[in-house]
Amino acid sequence: MDDVRVGRILRALRIRRGLTQRELGARVRLSQAAISLIERGHSSHLSGVTMRRAFAALDARWEPIVSWRGGELDRLIDEQHARIVADVVRRLRALGWEVAIEATYCVYCERGSIDIIGAGRPERALLIVEVKSDLIGIESTVRKLNAEKRGVPNRAVATYWSSFASTASIAAATSAAPTTPRGSFPFGQ
Repeated sequence: MDDVRVGRILRALRIRRGLTQRELGARVRLSQAAISLIERGHSSHLSGVTMRRAFAALDARWEPIVSWRGGELDRLIDEQHARIVADVVRRLRALGWEVAIEATYCVYCERGSIDIIGAGRPERALLIVEVKSDLIGIESTVRKLNAEKRGVPNRAVATYWSSFASTASIAAATSAAPTTPRGSFPFGQ
């Protein structure tokens, strides 16, 4: 989304609230001139914190979008995700675990896919792994893991892994070694 469109959105939200530029500025500790800059499509002169404050005062969220060489950015991010998945799968299989990758589930209205499900037969344990190449918000990741954990029993029964205890884990890349996952692995290193 370009700066002009962002400005038009802020202006429409401000007017809908019945606020002047000065009143909105006072709510978020910005000058009327700063609000005017945003509304005229010159938000690149302001910080992300400033933009978030301005939109938050109108019950909206400002989320910048990064683009790079068309679709190559998605492939770049997915490449790291795929490396982490491959590493976790290799570790689990080395321990004798059965592994399902990108397992889908549907429980009532909840649908989704699980990056990795591991089943350790001797341990009678199921492991749900959510892979993140970049862990930005833990709250949404934990929420997703909880939904996946609810979806696992149906998936487990379908693949004859019934009556196993289950746990959830997050595999994320560290900044020092992006291909080495970290997280809680109940089966050891």
